Amino acid sequence: MLFTRLLILFFICLTTSCTSDKEIQTPGYIVTGEVALSDELKENSGLILLNDKLVMHNDSGDDPILYIVNPKSGKIERKVLLAGARNVDMEDIAQDDTYIYVADIGNNNNTRKDLVVYRVEKKAFLNRETVDVAQIAFSYAEQTNFNRSNRKTNFDAEALVVVGDDLLLFTKNWTDNKTYLYRLPKQPGNYTLTRLAVFDVKGLVTGAAYNPVKKIIVLSGYSNYIPFIAELRGFSLETPESTELKRYNLAVPGSLQTEAIDFIAEDRYFLSAEGSGGNPPVLYNLSVE
Repeated sequence: MLFTRLLILFFICLTTSCTSDKEIQTPGYIVTGEVALSDELKENSGLILLNDKLVMHNDSGDDPILYIVNPKSGKIERKVLLAGARNVDMEDIAQDDTYIYVADIGNNNNTRKDLVVYRVEKKAFLNRETVDVAQIAFSYAEQTNFNRSNRKTNFDAEALVVVGDDLLLFTKNWTDNKTYLYRLPKQPGNYTLTRLAVFDVKGLVTGAAYNPVKKIIVLSGYSNYIPFIAELRGFSLETPESTELKRYNLAVPGSLQTEAIDFIAEDRYFLSAEGSGGNPPVLYNLSVE
């Protein structure tokens, strides 16, 4: 495993301009800092920035808990339990002015018929240790086969983002390394989603963020455990096929299993990674060159 990681890092250094561990040059993005996260977040999978704190969660194997984390120290400062929710495979989190949306949408085995986004009222979240949730349940219109097929499905997903009045979901396509775009209402209910667009990201998408300044969607992910960033420029739900896709390999100094991304400012993002390859879970600071 160590030998494989060294080969990957060597390849990245050949294809990018490596400087120090704290500032690795990439074609488009630069890692300007890293913070080790608590080991309780070794399976972290989603993050948002709220009131200068991070709100994070783990994927399957943990309770339905949101962790409030100090982005400077990586320490957990508070925990909030989602009453009435289950953590089957929570994979991302998003927000608007009123609500937090927690996406239990992981579907590695292709078998799930209980995909759901939990809606959490922000006011309650900020003031209580346990909060109730509303459910936005859904299925994919194109998925008719639910036979078990571990990591051989295009109906797995790990990325959710709010853009205007819509929730946008991006799949993690194990078979063709593309991503499908779906639109989901913010209102509780049970919906059948129809694919809106396909983007050839050449990898596995694990997170999404919206940059309201540049009006672009930014996707994070990895291919053969080489992290990447994909920008969707000029995105419009009316004409998603006209979106310009820009993809950048990303060199990181620690864990390569990048899982979640969120907007900080015009050219700055938080990017998190699970603990892997002997490295702890980590929070990276990204800047655009």
